[in-house]
Amino acid sequence: MNKQINLEYNIADDKFYLNLKFGQDTNKTIQVYSQMDEFNFFFTGTLTLSTKYKIWISLSDEGKKQFKNGETMFFRIISDKKIEEEIEISNDKRVKVLFITPHLSTGGCPQYLLKKLETFKDMNPFVVEFSFLGDAYVIQRNKIKELVKDNFYSLQDNKDELLDIIDKIHPDIIHFEEIPETFISPLILEKIYTNDRKFNITETTHGSETSPADKIFLPDRFIFCSKYSQHIFKSLNVESTIWEYPIEDYIRPDRTSTLKALNLDPAKIHILNIGLFTAGKNQGELIELARNYIHENVEFHFIGNQASNFESYWSPLMESLPKNCKIWGERNDVDKFLGSCDLFYFASILELNPLVIKEALSWKIPVIMRNLRTYGDSYMNNPLVTFIDDDTKQNILKNAITKIQNEKTYRTKIVHLVSELNSEIELKSIESVSKLGFFDDIEYTIHFNTPTLKLPNIPSLYKNNNLKPGHYGCFEAFRKAIVEDYTDDFDFLIICERDCFLEKDTAHIHALLQRTYYNMNKFGINYFSFGDIDDLDCGVKQSDRLIDIEDFAFFTNKIIGLQFIIFNRAGIEFLKQQFKTNNWYGMDIWFNHVFNENKSPMGILNERVATQLNGYSLIDQKEKRFLKNEKK
Repeated sequence: MNKQINLEYNIADDKFYLNLKFGQDTNKTIQVYSQMDEFNFFFTGTLTLSTKYKIWISLSDEGKKQFKNGETMFFRIISDKKIEEEIEISNDKRVKVLFITPHLSTGGCPQYLLKKLETFKDMNPFVVEFSFLGDAYVIQRNKIKELVKDNFYSLQDNKDELLDIIDKIHPDIIHFEEIPETFISPLILEKIYTNDRKFNITETTHGSETSPADKIFLPDRFIFCSKYSQHIFKSLNVESTIWEYPIEDYIRPDRTSTLKALNLDPAKIHILNIGLFTAGKNQGELIELARNYIHENVEFHFIGNQASNFESYWSPLMESLPKNCKIWGERNDVDKFLGSCDLFYFASILELNPLVIKEALSWKIPVIMRNLRTYGDSYMNNPLVTFIDDDTKQNILKNAITKIQNEKTYRTKIVHLVSELNSEIELKSIESVSKLGFFDDIEYTIHFNTPTLKLPNIPSLYKNNNLKPGHYGCFEAFRKAIVEDYTDDFDFLIICERDCFLEKDTAHIHALLQRTYYNMNKFGINYFSFGDIDDLDCGVKQSDRLIDIEDFAFFTNKIIGLQFIIFNRAGIEFLKQQFKTNNWYGMDIWFNHVFNENKSPMGILNERVATQLNGYSLIDQKEKRFLKNEKK
């Protein structure tokens, strides 16, 4: 339908002016209404319209109010009881910006565009995706479509459709999200870059190797994403500004719960890499470095799509991937990884101004990377950034991991097993052990167990006529502490017996725990003792020294004293399964059995810091004094 009427709104006098575009003077019925208000008419009347002059109309007060608030309204022209024309009008004064992007397959360019759309909410944005590369990697594409809704266009084979879209939108600004000569034909660009165009044109580039020598058509302004590009393109004498992807101030979530939500072990150190698998991103470097940590409590995570056109690079890497490397592909929850991982390693050797570095710094995660020439001095003074080169990368990564291990705070739960709370031996033990609960990272709790008076009618692990009711009571107390008292918000569980006594002050014990935790995680030790290596009754050595652990402990195949023993999360999960599949026995021998059967390493201190108090034994039903304690 050809529009018969010119319609203009004058903001100065708040009136609408209209006249005929062609034909003779005629009478028309005019209605102005809003569909949002169930066809509430803000103006209705019959007017004589002319081609020679304009007449004006003024809306009702309610209509003026709604129009000023940006409501869409409709002009309807009626003649002979027929609707001849209906014109949609809007008081949207936002600048119309048409963004033209080469593609929206996940990467830096689409993410940069997405962030601009999220940041500049006072514009009226339209987006044209010049080429659709497939539906495999569309996380950012989907978010952009959700933001601009019906203002999204994706060109198919007919690229000339871009010109029709421009004519339809009448943009104030056309912004090319990459140098247009690199993805649009000169024939189309000639029609856009006309001297009589009624819109401004701006351009950016996301490539470190884009050259001003390739420019044929000049924009009104460049809006670069880095100082490096601004410097390279200054020879064109086109006005330019910089809009850098921001480094923001995100609050890191609770590490333990976030890692657990990702099905990752919070007791491990997690190192992250993000990027499309290409030779320029250089993921192979980190994969090779990861081989040095196969036997340590460190995992390496790679997020990024493996596009088929780069298969020659990434396919060989996948064929010999170390077991401590996890490939996640494209993810829509990258923030969870950035917010909870311990270190970001960016191996890239070819970049302009990578957004993922800024995202990592926004989440306050330490970053290891090369200082490429394109970065200038952007990260020189950032305390979270450490620069590497081929000669230093291995030592710098090792030092960073060691630092994380040393600084890590572990949550500990102590379960103190008791049966006679008013007995002298238990009161003395509680007074000694409970002081550890004053540390913020340790929760101390008492688990009361009624003494067992008879043996159960169930088989034991080994046939032994000397087993007593107290042995079963002890077994059940330990089992309940492990199965029932431990929860996933703790990294370590310490179980203390009713007669445990600490021989060092709590500050010494606390520091020793941190050192022990570090080595348990480093060497995969799931069970550790702070007790004696000798039998307390007669002083005979029980724990064989297999391999030294630094200068304070060693691997062993036998732990007898259970006064103060430690399990990490992996040890707890292991024991929960063992309780389901193994019959009961004396607790110390049972632990030795299941850990040795499964070749799960155990550790013990060179010199004990916890012992067993002299006094009445519930298992032996008699007073006991320990020869080793007397000698001590």
